[in-house]
Amino acid sequence: MRSRYTAYVVRAYDHLRNSLTEDQRTDFSAEDARQWAENSEWLGFTLLDKTGGEPDDEEGVVEFSARFRAGGKEQEHVEASRFVKRDGRWYYAGTHKTKGKTVHREGPKIGRNDPCPCGSGKKYKRCCGATA
Repeated sequence: MRSRYTAYVVRAYDHLRNSLTEDQRTDFSAEDARQWAENSEWLGFTLLDKTGGEPDDEEGVVEFSARFRAGGKEQEHVEASRFVKRDGRWYYAGTHKTKGKTVHREGPKIGRNDPCPCGSGKKYKRCCGATA
């Protein structure tokens, strides 16, 4: 995955295409990759986790974070990518579906008819909880 990130940084579009499995190449657009690479300032790559991908393995999953700035805003792309080994080379085979993480609420749930926590004196549904 590091080599694919680096390919965006150094604008090695052939490597981006050639490191895809055949079925992933059908959706690859060199022009889209070029636009994203050239309109972004690449800020860093972080390996978050990996499963498999050892020398004797035939597949692996890499979870990573790629930080970049585009349109003046710093952004982060986090993905779990699936890779397969063919003829001794690793190829990107798509995203790996992961289970969502449970989010636990820190404070009490605010009901629609409760006073708004912003201190306005209005009900939450008439203040910060109002929908457009």
